[in-house]
Amino acid sequence: MKKFIPFMVIFIIVALASSIFGQIRPGAYSISPFVGGYTFEGNMDLKTQPVYGLRFGYDFTKHIGAELLFDYIATKYTRPVNEANTNVYNYRLEGLYHFMPEKRLVPFISVGAGGQSIDYSSGSENKTRFVADYGAGLKYFITDSVALRADVRHLLAFGSTYNNLEYTVGLSFLFGGAKPAPATVVREPEPETATMVKEAAPVVARVKEPAPAGAEEAEQKKEAEAVAAVAKEIIEKGRATINVEFDFDKAEIKPAFHQEIKKFAGVLKKYPELKVVIEGHTDNIGGKDYNQNLSMKRAESVKNYLIKKFDIGGSRLTAKGYGLSKPIAGNKTAAGRQKNRRVEAAVDYSIKK
Repeated sequence: MKKFIPFMVIFIIVALASSIFGQIRPGAYSISPFVGGYTFEGNMDLKTQPVYGLRFGYDFTKHIGAELLFDYIATKYTRPVNEANTNVYNYRLEGLYHFMPEKRLVPFISVGAGGQSIDYSSGSENKTRFVADYGAGLKYFITDSVALRADVRHLLAFGSTYNNLEYTVGLSFLFGGAKPAPATVVREPEPETATMVKEAAPVVARVKEPAPAGAEEAEQKKEAEAVAAVAKEIIEKGRATINVEFDFDKAEIKPAFHQEIKKFAGVLKKYPELKVVIEGHTDNIGGKDYNQNLSMKRAESVKNYLIKKFDIGGSRLTAKGYGLSKPIAGNKTAAGRQKNRRVEAAVDYSIKK
């Protein structure tokens, strides 16, 4: 255990020095071939030898994932005078926690359990033991879907308790999941040609032209018609779709949808007896519980916006999350998933005509 602690310290220090965005993404599957070394406790009488293996993984969220591991060691049993070839097979299920999923260099810890089978060719009785393990590792993304990785595991093989150490390097290949949006590059404006002239150009004051006659009335009429359309939808269907969509893994309301919520607030003001349930929804990327919490945050976000911005009584609004259970479009395309990241409103009772 004391030998293992420095590895963890080094992993965390190196990760803190990295500021480039990484690629851990919910819903992604991974295949990770690896090679390395495997050291057995001395009284197992097995030589330290290379280990070869494969991991199959799935990331439930940006932080939490799981991997199924198989590996193989061709070693020698040292107790007989003539060393006998011995094959060792490990198979485990491990849970992973990624500390900084937004970085290119991502440290993680793991804990797991499984089995270890030893096939002796010397005539000794073959053995299969229960194994528990814990450890740490690093993933360094060289592309969106390919990462170099290094892992260290301390394994406890039970029967008699044996302490083994496994240390490996390999590659991870990711498939599926939602890729993060590319970072927006902000460029400095080019210097204007006018700044190259020694004499400053005269300043011309611009007077704001008045709005055309009747423009305000037309805008008010347009808003009234929009409110009437939403009210009609509620009267006829008992519910209305609030056209508010969210970015992936977000619950913040974007300015582009403020006007949409304003229309719904107009209905609530026009019909003060109306009570509604604000329903939040998500796409299918990520775990069920995670999406349930995210959908609830989206519903509460719209509810709080109605209360603070339009002074709608909180007792008239109820927030409820449905997670990924009620999609309105297919989740196989980005456009379909975007439509499913939404909120709707259902009335507690119908508006009287």
